[in-house]
Amino acid sequence: MFVPQELARELVRLSHAERPREACGVLVGRRTARGFRLHALHPGPNLHPRPHEGFELDPGAVVAAEREARAAGLERIGFFHSHPAGPPTPSRADREGAWPAELALIVGRDSSGRIRTCAYRTQPEGWHALTLVPLRGGSGKRFA
Repeated sequence: MFVPQELARELVRLSHAERPREACGVLVGRRTARGFRLHALHPGPNLHPRPHEGFELDPGAVVAAEREARAAGLERIGFFHSHPAGPPTPSRADREGAWPAELALIVGRDSSGRIRTCAYRTQPEGWHALTLVPLRGGSGKRFA
C-alpha cells in the first residue's frame, strides 16, 4: 500500500488527538496494478457507545467521503482507526465487523511503546498484512 508521508503523519496526529477515544475514518484513493494508493483521509465521528474500546464510524461520514472521492475521480479503498492503548493489530471486534475486500489502517503502539501504523487487507478467510510504502512529496489531502 502506497502512502504519502504527510498522510502517514496526519493519521498519527488524528489518532493522538482523539485519545483516549479510538479515531476512525475513511481511506480514499485508487486501486492500481501495483497495489493501493492512498490519496486522502476523511476522519469521522466515532459513534461507538464505548469509544475508548471500539469504533463505529458515522455512516454520514462514509457517504460524504464517497461523494468527495467520486468528485475527485477517486474511490473509498478502506477505513482507518486507532488502538490508543493497544497494538496496531486487528482486534476480534475489528475482524468481526470488517467489510470484505477493504483496506484497514490501524494506528497503535508496539511492544516497546512506539507508535506504529499497520495496513491490512480484509478477506473472508482472514486479514492479510500489507507493506506500507512511504511516498515523499505533497500528494495527499485530509478532507475536513
